Amino acid sequence: MTDSLKSVAAILLIIGGGGAFKQVLQDSGLGDAIAAAAKGGQLNVIVLGWLLALLLSLTTGSATVGTVSATGIVAPLVGTGGGLEASLVVIAIGAGSLGLNYVNHAGFWLVKESFGMDLAQAAKTQTAVQTLVSVLGLAMALLLSVFA
Repeated sequence: MTDSLKSVAAILLIIGGGGAFKQVLQDSGLGDAIAAAAKGGQLNVIVLGWLLALLLSLTTGSATVGTVSATGIVAPLVGTGGGLEASLVVIAIGAGSLGLNYVNHAGFWLVKESFGMDLAQAAKTQTAVQTLVSVLGLAMALLLSVFA
């Protein structure tokens, strides 16, 4: 049981940290300010979700924190009842959290070590590939939003 809890504990701490960070953003009013600015600027909620997840993931070094925090900010902007738009926002946030994956992400080190890359190789390859996946995810979400 101890061995099982060790692997789960880290995941729970990361998710809990992301939730706490999201709550700090909301309690400080930053989340509301971002939402208001997005409404005023007529920014597409799919692009907003992607951009927030990308920036939060880059600055915190955690795709999980970027995902949880961006979701907390963008969720009130998405209508209730789910539907295609909500699904596309989820895809965009997930894609955004992958972009610009650099040395401050745990996944970066996992790929580097698994493939025996040196730091320069990993930085060029991992960052470029993850950012490409991120941008393509956004593009597909926007393309599918035409049918929403």
